[in-house]
Amino acid sequence: MKCTLTKKSTSMKAAAPGKKGATPSDFNLQDNGDVTATIFGVDATAQGQIDLSTVATLTVVSDTPANVSVALTTGMSFTEDAPKAPAPTVGTTANITATVTFTDGTTPPLTLTWKDTVIQGPAASLSISRGPVTVH
Repeated sequence: MKCTLTKKSTSMKAAAPGKKGATPSDFNLQDNGDVTATIFGVDATAQGQIDLSTVATLTVVSDTPANVSVALTTGMSFTEDAPKAPAPTVGTTANITATVTFTDGTTPPLTLTWKDTVIQGPAASLSISRGPVTVH
């Protein structure tokens, strides 16, 4: 099982609703072009996104919230951002862990991990750069 990282503008086919009892073959972490991201399942046959929000729950944590903060928004979406004050130093990192728990009770939770690095953003702001995603 793997997880690809895509930008919203170049992402896969539109998301289809998830089906109870169906586990996706892979995952997609979609950067929505702002401070939000969304985790989708990937359909093995059609290579389209699967909206997991009706069949799973999501938790996301940062091991260093002083460098990168995370918060759930709705469904399988969350925010990731460098705190404004006190601002972290460019180049600092945080390990992010997202756990997808299927509500059918038959599929074990799946964990996605990646490293975020604080980078210089536009207009003297800070931003983050996501590293490769690993599925556990």
